[in-house]
Amino acid sequence: MAAAHTTSSHTCDSSEEDCLRLRLKLLTSLPSSPRDPLELRHLPAFRLTQLAQEAKLSPPSPSFQRLVSELTTHLSSLSSAPSSDVDTFKNEKRRKTQQILKNFASVVSHEEWQRYVHFNDTHYTRNLVTASDDFELIVICWKDGQRSRIHNHAGSGCFVTCLQGPLTETFYQNFLGSAFETNDPDHLLGPVGVENSSIQLTGKRDLRAGDVGFIDDQVGLHAMSAEQGNCVTLHLYSPPIRVSTVIEPENALVLQRLPGFWSVAGLVIAFDK
Repeated sequence: MAAAHTTSSHTCDSSEEDCLRLRLKLLTSLPSSPRDPLELRHLPAFRLTQLAQEAKLSPPSPSFQRLVSELTTHLSSLSSAPSSDVDTFKNEKRRKTQQILKNFASVVSHEEWQRYVHFNDTHYTRNLVTASDDFELIVICWKDGQRSRIHNHAGSGCFVTCLQGPLTETFYQNFLGSAFETNDPDHLLGPVGVENSSIQLTGKRDLRAGDVGFIDDQVGLHAMSAEQGNCVTLHLYSPPIRVSTVIEPENALVLQRLPGFWSVAGLVIAFDK
């Protein structure tokens, strides 16, 4: 199903004509790529955030701005982990991050996150709120029955805050190994064979509105699905993910791909399915 080429007025500071000019600016700024020529939505999240700021798209709401400020202060200190007790330090940072997100979920209004809600009939959508060198914030919209494939997080920490749910999360043992823990977009992309027997389910849970979950490659792999109605979730990835590994056990395949975005700062940029 094609994406709509119009946007609601709250995504730009002025008119829809300005929004269309922004699209052209974004498209003409893209370098040609033999792998994915002029594919706007596969630009790095940080670059898309810069372009949105240059185009003077409306900034995030006050609640989102406070969240970004807290996360910037908190996550930028991760590199200062004491070498003698890295695991304890990271666990404490994870708990603090989850608490920041839980506090945010308790105060943010429906109107504030509605700006980033764009459903699509054929697939869930990834809608970029903002990104930096340390993290990216993405609102993912799931229509009833939509699901992700089983996937890893390429060495990134993934925090999932449920804004509207429930969303079902299914966990699997991580059999991929360190070769797939890369965030290098020039890393080999494409299919790699895998035996169906390698996929081992380890658990399942429902995330309801206000819940905050966490997963990384040490915890395992997961898949997410909307099984009880439409869902909206806020995903924090730290550091940002450039390459994702997805598993299709029904086809005995592992695929590496570049994650893309349906919208940036509320503006739809996806023109195809």
